[in-house]
Amino acid sequence: MMKFVEKTTRWHDKYKKSIDEVIEEIEKNCEIINDSGQWYDCNIDKLFETNKEIKLNGKNIQYNCIRFNYTEKSDNNEDFHKSNRIIIYSIGESINYIIDKNSRSRTFLRRILGYDKRLEIEKNMPKIDDDLLLWLISRIYLGNTCIETESNNLSDLYLQSIKYFEGDSNDSQTKVMARGESVMNLLSTLSFLLESKCLRNIELELKYSIHQSLNLLLQKELISVGTMSYNGDLDYDNEDEKFVKLTLLTYLEIMPIINQEYNLEKDSDNWNEEKYNEFLKVIADDINDKIEKIKKNNIADDKIEKVNIEVKED
Repeated sequence: MMKFVEKTTRWHDKYKKSIDEVIEEIEKNCEIINDSGQWYDCNIDKLFETNKEIKLNGKNIQYNCIRFNYTEKSDNNEDFHKSNRIIIYSIGESINYIIDKNSRSRTFLRRILGYDKRLEIEKNMPKIDDDLLLWLISRIYLGNTCIETESNNLSDLYLQSIKYFEGDSNDSQTKVMARGESVMNLLSTLSFLLESKCLRNIELELKYSIHQSLNLLLQKELISVGTMSYNGDLDYDNEDEKFVKLTLLTYLEIMPIINQEYNLEKDSDNWNEEKYNEFLKVIADDINDKIEKIKKNNIADDKIEKVNIEVKED
């Protein structure tokens, strides 16, 4: 599996109206948090001196990114120094956060923003479930790799390959993982797909516009962007800037393209239980072909070995 930055989640703020308001509020709450004794040495680094702007999916997006640094004490009274990047972006007066934190993200954001109710921040993740991941695998395996877009604001998206996948058996007793350039050619991968719909995550390599190779790790309610393996026009950006731009691109263009195509395929019955079963039949036939080739190769190897033995005996 490629090296990824931390898993990200996205959240919508129902009350804040501007990026500057958000940053000021977090700076103010750093002092309150330090005095509370829960965390200490809280401070923020603003990654961009002024708010930046980018056009994605036909919309003007304003954004900035902060690094929230703090120290937390463990139950054993050990100090743990932690840091999380938070992308803050606005579309008009709609404020959203993308944070490189998996567990307890909402609680974390509520604390640093000084919120004391439960409804100020709501989850705003693209839909990612088992069926979507299976559909993506089927598109790549069957060679239907181009998702065409009719919008002038978007480019066609190319599904290049599956680099990694992880899943559970239907009874959740067995976990299956596969990685590498030839994941979809492995008998273990094909056998798993034949037996189970329970996919945990997949690593997907994409080609999109000026981005020749972008790897995403997709799992339910989590997205990771492979900045280290990226190849494209952002190669010379520093790590933070690349992370911000590719993450915004993923959430605001790439995932909407994938979700829209998936929904269209379902609405037009190009992806349903019948199509899924047809996909399984293709896999089953390919497994049989691979097994037959293995048998033939083994027979050929046996014949060669016998010839070698006979030659030695002479």
